[in-house]
Amino acid sequence: MIWQKESVLILVKATPNWSSSLGQYTICTAGINGDGEWRRLYPMTWRTIKNNDIKLWDLIEVETTEPDKDQRPESRKIRDISVKNLGCAIKDREKRRKYLKRVTEAHLPDAAKEKKTLAIIKPILFGFSIEKSEEKINQATLYGGVFKTRPYGDIGLLYF
Repeated sequence: MIWQKESVLILVKATPNWSSSLGQYTICTAGINGDGEWRRLYPMTWRTIKNNDIKLWDLIEVETTEPDKDQRPESRKIRDISVKNLGCAIKDREKRRKYLKRVTEAHLPDAAKEKKTLAIIKPILFGFSIEKSEEKINQATLYGGVFKTRPYGDIGLLYF
């Protein structure tokens, strides 16, 4: 197993999942390395993220290697103890937008052709509408009022 040091700008942190093999929560974390390549860093434990205070837009330094079982090209196994948070790399909102624009794929087929399993894809929107529908009453209160489980559930945001 050959370990190499990489710097990765963190752009994605998924919901924690319990790993029965590790006996702790892990969080699929992804970002872009210094060469502009996506990296899926796993297993990133909750403890590692908490101890290093890793947030979106942080630049981390980490030792990575090719995974044993995961065949996705962006996936890298990490050495937990090597993770070092270098701090927020891009603080300005406009600079973040420019960065995201630069790394965004124009079309899904472009990403699929290169067999990417991680990408930011800008959708082509032909329209947008807001529609209000009549929500079904799920339950009435003791005083005859309506109890809504989703207060704004009757508003739909539609992209097409």
